[in-house]
Amino acid sequence: MNIRWAQKAVQYDGSATHTFRDSRLDQCQTGLYNNGSGVYVSNSTACGVPTLEYCTGQSCFFSGTLTYDCAGDTDSDGLPDSWETAQFGNITSQNATGDPDGDGLTNLQEYQSSTNPIWFDTDGDGLPDGWEVGNAFNPNNPSDGYADADGDGLTNFEEYRLGTNPHQANVASISFAPVGHYYSSAQNVTITCLTPGAVIHYTTNGEEPTESDTVIGSGSSILVDQSLTLKAKAWKTGWVTSDTESEGYQIGGTPNQAPTLTISPAGGSSFLASDEIQILVDAADVDGTISKIQLFHGNYKVAETLSSPLNYLLKNVVAGTYTFTAKAFDDLGAVTVSSPITHILAIILAVDPHK
Repeated sequence: MNIRWAQKAVQYDGSATHTFRDSRLDQCQTGLYNNGSGVYVSNSTACGVPTLEYCTGQSCFFSGTLTYDCAGDTDSDGLPDSWETAQFGNITSQNATGDPDGDGLTNLQEYQSSTNPIWFDTDGDGLPDGWEVGNAFNPNNPSDGYADADGDGLTNFEEYRLGTNPHQANVASISFAPVGHYYSSAQNVTITCLTPGAVIHYTTNGEEPTESDTVIGSGSSILVDQSLTLKAKAWKTGWVTSDTESEGYQIGGTPNQAPTLTISPAGGSSFLASDEIQILVDAADVDGTISKIQLFHGNYKVAETLSSPLNYLLKNVVAGTYTFTAKAFDDLGAVTVSSPITHILAIILAVDPHK
């Protein structure tokens, strides 16, 4: 038995006798905590344990003792000397609890995970080692970044950048057609959410939708015959609720000019999967200001900014076809949507992401 990083490695209570043998304790505050028992210790070692044995209670006794053995770990920090020397050049500049690369893993966890303690992202998939370990992914497998653990359409890399749970599905973004804009006459606006089983609630008074507000089926329409702000949000049990979609409709009056929008690189571009691809979205508004820009990958928003431009970096993606759409909003809620752009990434031989 090997026990590591426990406050009390083993606790014995009562008047019975016990045997502790053929075991190893590492980096525990107290090794054997004996509360009134008889404990026979044999063939067992410890390293980095300040209190090897603690005895309390009238009938408490130990027969035999733990042997202190830190062979190969001179400073008793749980990290082999050979590993510390290979990673840091010495055995004294770092300890087990340090995190020199800031990835959320201690040096001991890096050692246990076979990751590099001075590389924030050992496998180069865009995900910090600590985030991968914390979400039960393999920090030595670069394919994790563009997998979709919860099957919701967002890759693990996109979930990391959005701050969402990669193991809890997200409801898809909501869309309006036609989008918020100036119109000379009334419009039938179709509200769509492509997540099966999601329930859409909407408001037309500018208030944030709740589950108490009016329900509309995906693909159904409402009549917009006056200037208003339309907001909608979708819920599904067990899933993360969608973001609120909010767009402004102006019916008649002095026209509000919708924003202009450009997105690059142009659709149809081809890249190597090893390339770093920067998607740039620029927006402007001749009679107002830009209130936000959004970028969508398929049915999901993957980035948003409150000013122009929006920059989004694709790095170490797997080979395949990727389609993006951008939206720009002005201060009156008018929206311009780009045509979808598709990028093709070619398969390449594996490369070291740190070279």
